[in-house]
Amino acid sequence: MPVVTSQINHNNNSITSKSRLSSLAPSTTNRYYMEASVLYSLTFFLLQNTIQRDVIIIHDSPLTGSVLGVIESCFMGLADTTLFTYDLATLQRVFASPDHTTSRRYVVVLCSLEHTMEIFTEVRRSSLESRSVRWVVVSEEEVLGLTLSMVLREGTHVGLLVRVEPDLYHIFSSYVDMTSAIRFQKVGSWSVDTTTGYLKQPLFPDMSEFYLDLHGRQLKVTTVSSDPFFTLVYRGEGQSPLPDRGIDANIAQTLATFLNFTYEIVVPADRKWGGPQADGTVTGMIGEVYSHRAHLAICEITITVQRESVTDFTLPYFLESTTLVSPAPSELPRALAVFYPFSTYLWGLLAVVVLLMGPLVFLVSRGHDLSVPVVDPSLHSQQQQSVIQTPELGKENRDLLASVSATCFNVFRTIVIQGNLLPARSWPIRLVLFSWFAFCVILYALYSGTLTAYMTKPSFEPPIDSLEDALEAHRRFGFVPVAQQGTSNLRLWRVMNEKVMYMTPKLNSEVRATQRGRHRFHIARNTFLYQGYGIACRIGSPLTTVFDIM
Repeated sequence: MPVVTSQINHNNNSITSKSRLSSLAPSTTNRYYMEASVLYSLTFFLLQNTIQRDVIIIHDSPLTGSVLGVIESCFMGLADTTLFTYDLATLQRVFASPDHTTSRRYVVVLCSLEHTMEIFTEVRRSSLESRSVRWVVVSEEEVLGLTLSMVLREGTHVGLLVRVEPDLYHIFSSYVDMTSAIRFQKVGSWSVDTTTGYLKQPLFPDMSEFYLDLHGRQLKVTTVSSDPFFTLVYRGEGQSPLPDRGIDANIAQTLATFLNFTYEIVVPADRKWGGPQADGTVTGMIGEVYSHRAHLAICEITITVQRESVTDFTLPYFLESTTLVSPAPSELPRALAVFYPFSTYLWGLLAVVVLLMGPLVFLVSRGHDLSVPVVDPSLHSQQQQSVIQTPELGKENRDLLASVSATCFNVFRTIVIQGNLLPARSWPIRLVLFSWFAFCVILYALYSGTLTAYMTKPSFEPPIDSLEDALEAHRRFGFVPVAQQGTSNLRLWRVMNEKVMYMTPKLNSEVRATQRGRHRFHIARNTFLYQGYGIACRIGSPLTTVFDIM
């Protein structure tokens, strides 16, 4: 059936009077037809007792005077109105859109008993319950309330108007009883003759106040055993476990005490946190709530976009961050302690400096000799004449090689604090040698002091305290980062037996590392990927609002 949509704004003058609408009513009636004037007054009476923003009208008949009468009532009640004919596909698109979950909306159903039941069956099947939607069903079938009770679920708030006499309507409001079933209670009546009525209590009570006392109702809470948030005690096969201790166990018990309810523990078959899967299924605790086998789920459940698509989350009650858990740094072998004072990079740089310093001293000395015509007799010292001559080289090359090798050897003697036999014949060579001597003295003092400290106190591998350290540990020591796939309990045995580093929530890792021996693990000081834990409730459940208040 095609959809007829009409937006009526407050400044629209196309609908002006009740008499004009009454003239549109057909001359014949049927069991689903109501007079325009009657429905106009009845709808206006109900809208006066609500805080309406948007009104949606669903009808399954031509635009008779009764339907247009409701439109005028909405217009007179200062509400923006959307009108469409009965169509389940359109219903799902409208109520599944984000626009219909943010502000209060009222849905007036003017359909036959069959179509009304199909509408609420679709709401149940597609989980279209919403805390922001209020349903107003007008019917002449007295059995509608009993029939709807078998279809509705918690989260669908319905106001039912039933004609019990030709000139009298009874007004009912839905509520949830002790057994979590939907029931209807009479809250008022309305007379056709006087076009007046009364409500002894609100048609749609404020759920944040109504649910502050659940009157001993029993809820089903799904959870898994996970220290330090929730631990369970199993009484025996076939019996529900009992809460033992934990942060979330205390929160659940506190809510039960102040909101006056009891609860039964439901453990998911896979004992996981769960969420929507690629094949369309919903697993774990989230799946228990989504399938309405549990009213709420609590146990360090991280609020994610995927989980919010199938459940309603409360405000975060616990903020957590992710850290790295790695094996405790092991002691470095003392056989290689002579190399510990300096890093590999510094040792390599020092080797390059020593190799270049000899040729540099030789070049400075040779450059000075070439610039001074007077030959220094000391150049023919006994030490230089005693250098082994290489017969295969020419005389100039032998002298050059002997001079370079002697210079490099004396430069090396200086860095190991041995005597230097190089003659300082001029100021350039003296300046170079003085700088080299000063560098060697400082380097020797740093090395000897650091080596003494390493030999006195044991040295350990560098700890993994950040993501940068994790990359360095992977490069130098072969550590492999490990992240949990899905949601399962943390296993630290791999950290003790393998070179792995776990990415895991900080508090959870602290507790589990303490249980297995805190000295065996190192938990990084820096954290990342902050996340919030919340309570997952059914879509549209009023419990979400009252839990936020608590």
